[in-house]
Amino acid sequence: MLALASMLHSRSSPITIFHTHYNSGAIDRSSKHPSYRFIEIPDQVSNFRSSSQDNVLSLISLLNDNCTEPFHRHLAKILSDTDDDDTPCLVLDMHWYKMNPVAKVLGVPTLVLRTGSAASLNGFIALPALYRKGILPSRAQVAGQFMCSLSF
Repeated sequence: MLALASMLHSRSSPITIFHTHYNSGAIDRSSKHPSYRFIEIPDQVSNFRSSSQDNVLSLISLLNDNCTEPFHRHLAKILSDTDDDDTPCLVLDMHWYKMNPVAKVLGVPTLVLRTGSAASLNGFIALPALYRKGILPSRAQVAGQFMCSLSF
Protein backbone atom coordinates (compact mmCIF):
# COMPACT_ATOMS: atom_id res chain seq x y z
CA MET A 1 0.00 0.00 0.00
CA LEU A 2 2.87 2.37 0.75
CA ALA A 3 4.35 1.60 -2.68
CA LEU A 4 1.05 2.65 -4.27
CA ALA A 5 0.97 5.78 -2.09
CA SER A 6 4.51 6.64 -3.21
CA MET A 7 3.54 6.26 -6.86
CA LEU A 8 0.45 8.45 -6.45
CA HIS A 9 2.45 10.99 -4.47
CA SER A 10 5.06 11.16 -7.24
CA ARG A 11 2.21 12.37 -9.49
CA SER A 12 1.42 15.20 -7.04
CA SER A 13 -1.44 13.47 -5.24
CA PRO A 14 -1.66 14.35 -1.56
CA ILE A 15 -1.57 11.24 0.64
CA THR A 16 -3.43 10.67 3.89
CA ILE A 17 -2.91 7.38 5.70
CA PHE A 18 -5.51 6.21 8.19
CA HIS A 19 -4.23 3.66 10.67
CA THR A 20 -5.42 2.21 13.93
CA HIS A 21 -3.88 2.91 17.29
CA TYR A 22 -3.26 -0.84 17.44
CA ASN A 23 -0.79 -0.55 14.54
CA SER A 24 0.67 2.83 15.46
CA GLY A 25 3.99 1.34 16.56
CA ALA A 26 4.50 -0.22 13.13
CA ILE A 27 4.00 3.06 11.26
CA ASP A 28 7.15 4.95 10.29
CA ARG A 29 5.60 8.37 9.85
CA SER A 30 8.16 11.09 9.48
CA SER A 31 11.47 9.73 8.31
CA LYS A 32 10.40 8.01 5.08
CA HIS A 33 7.20 9.91 4.26
CA PRO A 34 7.43 13.44 5.70
CA SER A 35 4.81 14.90 3.34
CA TYR A 36 2.11 12.32 4.07
CA ARG A 37 -0.63 13.05 6.56
CA PHE A 38 -1.12 10.26 9.12
CA ILE A 39 -4.41 9.97 11.00
CA GLU A 40 -4.61 7.57 13.90
CA ILE A 41 -8.06 6.05 14.40
CA PRO A 42 -8.94 5.06 17.97
CA ASP A 43 -9.72 1.35 18.02
CA GLN A 44 -10.43 0.34 21.64
CA VAL A 45 -8.45 -2.90 21.14
CA SER A 46 -4.88 -1.80 21.80
CA ASN A 47 -4.31 -4.54 24.39
CA PHE A 48 -5.53 -7.34 22.12
CA ARG A 49 -2.84 -10.03 21.87
CA SER A 50 -3.25 -13.41 20.24
CA SER A 51 -1.66 -15.66 17.70
CA SER A 52 -4.66 -17.92 17.06
CA GLN A 53 -6.37 -17.60 13.68
CA ASP A 54 -9.81 -17.37 15.26
CA ASN A 55 -8.70 -14.44 17.36
CA VAL A 56 -7.11 -12.71 14.35
CA LEU A 57 -10.46 -12.90 12.57
CA SER A 58 -12.14 -11.60 15.72
CA LEU A 59 -9.63 -8.74 15.83
CA ILE A 60 -10.37 -7.76 12.22
CA SER A 61 -14.09 -7.78 12.95
CA LEU A 62 -13.64 -5.81 16.17
CA LEU A 63 -11.44 -3.23 14.45
CA ASN A 64 -14.06 -2.76 11.74
CA ASP A 65 -16.80 -2.32 14.34
CA ASN A 66 -14.81 0.06 16.52
CA CYS A 67 -13.25 2.16 13.77
CA THR A 68 -16.22 2.82 11.50
CA GLU A 69 -17.54 5.90 13.32
CA PRO A 70 -14.15 7.57 13.93
CA PHE A 71 -13.16 6.82 10.32
CA HIS A 72 -16.40 8.42 9.10
CA ARG A 73 -15.76 11.49 11.25
CA HIS A 74 -12.14 11.93 10.08
CA LEU A 75 -12.93 11.30 6.40
CA ALA A 76 -15.82 13.79 6.50
CA LYS A 77 -13.48 16.39 8.04
CA ILE A 78 -10.90 15.83 5.30
CA LEU A 79 -13.60 16.22 2.65
CA SER A 80 -14.84 19.46 4.21
CA ASP A 81 -11.28 20.82 4.15
CA THR A 82 -10.66 19.77 0.51
CA ASP A 83 -10.92 22.18 -2.41
CA ASP A 84 -13.72 21.46 -4.86
CA ASP A 85 -11.09 21.04 -7.61
CA ASP A 86 -9.47 18.10 -5.80
CA THR A 87 -10.92 14.67 -6.46
CA PRO A 88 -10.31 12.46 -3.43
CA CYS A 89 -10.32 8.72 -3.64
CA LEU A 90 -9.87 6.02 -1.05
CA VAL A 91 -7.67 2.94 -1.38
CA LEU A 92 -8.58 0.26 1.15
CA ASP A 93 -7.24 -3.08 2.24
CA MET A 94 -10.05 -5.61 1.79
CA HIS A 95 -10.01 -6.35 5.53
CA TRP A 96 -11.46 -2.87 6.10
CA TYR A 97 -14.82 -3.99 4.73
CA LYS A 98 -16.90 -1.56 6.81
CA MET A 99 -15.01 1.50 5.54
CA ASN A 100 -16.16 1.06 1.93
CA PRO A 101 -19.84 1.81 2.78
CA VAL A 102 -18.67 4.85 4.76
CA ALA A 103 -16.85 6.16 1.69
CA LYS A 104 -19.89 5.44 -0.47
CA VAL A 105 -22.17 7.44 1.86
CA LEU A 106 -19.70 10.34 1.68
CA GLY A 107 -19.43 10.07 -2.11
CA VAL A 108 -15.76 9.05 -2.18
CA PRO A 109 -14.71 6.67 -4.99
CA THR A 110 -12.98 3.62 -3.54
CA LEU A 111 -10.52 1.02 -4.72
CA VAL A 112 -10.37 -2.10 -2.54
CA LEU A 113 -7.15 -4.09 -2.78
CA ARG A 114 -6.26 -7.53 -1.56
CA THR A 115 -2.87 -7.03 0.04
CA GLY A 116 -2.06 -10.66 0.79
CA SER A 117 1.20 -12.16 -0.31
CA ALA A 118 1.94 -14.56 -3.13
CA ALA A 119 2.06 -17.29 -0.48
CA SER A 120 -1.57 -16.64 0.48
CA LEU A 121 -2.54 -16.72 -3.19
CA ASN A 122 -0.92 -20.16 -3.47
CA GLY A 123 -2.88 -21.23 -0.41
CA PHE A 124 -6.17 -20.17 -1.96
CA ILE A 125 -5.27 -21.95 -5.19
CA ALA A 126 -4.50 -25.15 -3.24
CA LEU A 127 -7.73 -25.15 -1.19
CA PRO A 128 -9.91 -27.07 -3.71
CA ALA A 129 -7.33 -29.88 -3.98
CA LEU A 130 -6.99 -30.05 -0.18
CA TYR A 131 -10.78 -30.47 0.12
CA ARG A 132 -10.89 -33.08 -2.68
CA LYS A 133 -8.14 -35.16 -1.05
CA GLY A 134 -9.85 -35.00 2.34
CA ILE A 135 -6.94 -33.17 3.95
CA LEU A 136 -9.34 -30.39 4.93
CA PRO A 137 -12.82 -31.29 6.19
CA SER A 138 -15.83 -30.38 4.06
CA ARG A 139 -18.14 -27.62 5.19
CA ALA A 140 -20.78 -30.24 5.98
CA GLN A 141 -18.35 -32.09 8.28
CA VAL A 142 -17.36 -28.87 10.04
CA ALA A 143 -20.99 -27.76 10.37
CA GLY A 144 -21.89 -31.13 11.88
CA GLN A 145 -19.09 -30.83 14.44
CA PHE A 146 -20.16 -27.29 15.27
CA MET A 147 -23.80 -28.29 15.71
CA CYS A 148 -22.84 -31.20 17.97
CA SER A 149 -20.86 -28.87 20.21
CA LEU A 150 -23.95 -26.69 20.67
CA SER A 151 -26.09 -29.41 22.21
CA PHE A 152 -27.50 -28.43 25.60
